[in-house]
Amino acid sequence: MRGFFTGAALKLLIAAGFAVILINDLGSVVSSHYLLSERAEQIASASLSTYEMTGSKRRAYDEAIANAGKIGATLMKFDIEPRSVGVGIEIPPHRTWVLHRIESLRPYLAAKAEYTATK
Repeated sequence: MRGFFTGAALKLLIAAGFAVILINDLGSVVSSHYLLSERAEQIASASLSTYEMTGSKRRAYDEAIANAGKIGATLMKFDIEPRSVGVGIEIPPHRTWVLHRIESLRPYLAAKAEYTATK
């Protein structure tokens, strides 16, 4: 009888562990998609500000790379014009614990956003 309760407790503990992992992964994906457009706007605005102050396209690009790296994103696009800076960023799916290992889910896990800041 005692072995039954130990087995049931172990199954419950394993189920709870899976639930925690799934909730963490889903929260990571949802928050990445939800906040990414705001982050793209911040990166583009900071790069435009740097370009306006220095006149250097290279410094504006470096600013965009650095700011994207701070949030774990990759700079996928960078367009600079005399009065605007456009950026495209992506947060890769590897920020999850388990879901990124499921090949069919990968296209849905990566969060992408673009924004163009203008004067």
